[in-house]
Amino acid sequence: MNSNDFFQSIHLKEDSAIPKYVQVANSIIDLIKRGQIHPSQLLPSINEFNCNLDISRSTAERCYRYLKKGGILH
Repeated sequence: MNSNDFFQSIHLKEDSAIPKYVQVANSIIDLIKRGQIHPSQLLPSINEFNCNLDISRSTAERCYRYLKKGGILH
């Protein structure tokens, strides 16, 4: 999956009660479950998340910490 497809697959709802970092993480988990992201595939950098999703650096960092804590990322 190229980076354009990746970022188009991330769904954020501004008016959701679910924090943005969890929304991004859930989208990534869904992509993994559907086989669109492979275990050996590198995910975009925190800076790429900032630019492409218009989220703060701390939101992107929280997303990655959340995925690491859940055993999704190493």
